Amino acid sequence: TGLEKVLENKLRGEKGGRVFIEDEKGKEIKNVAKKEAKEGENVTLTIDAAIQEKIFNEMKTEAGSSAAVNPKTGETIALVSSPAYNPNIIVRGASKAQREAWSNDSKLPM
Repeated sequence: TGLEKVLENKLRGEKGGRVFIEDEKGKEIKNVAKKEAKEGENVTLTIDAAIQEKIFNEMKTEAGSSAAVNPKTGETIALVSSPAYNPNIIVRGASKAQREAWSNDSKLPM
């Protein structure tokens, strides 16, 4: 998603590894180098799904957008844009008929 792309460097972390020498039996005899793995950071989203759904349902037949923000903290509580489309259709590959329908319907966002 967009957030994952934007926050990729924070979320990913770093791989670790070791370089060592072993004897003919496979037993480690000397550690040459070691790098500890680092976990990625945690990110907490402030979107409230219930509020977002309520706004979406209120706007269903209207064209526009809405944002709900906590005035004390600046946290984003909801972001809604209408009309909306199912992004899974694009991920899975929209059919030619679906793409044509989007192109020919002035009320759809595509």
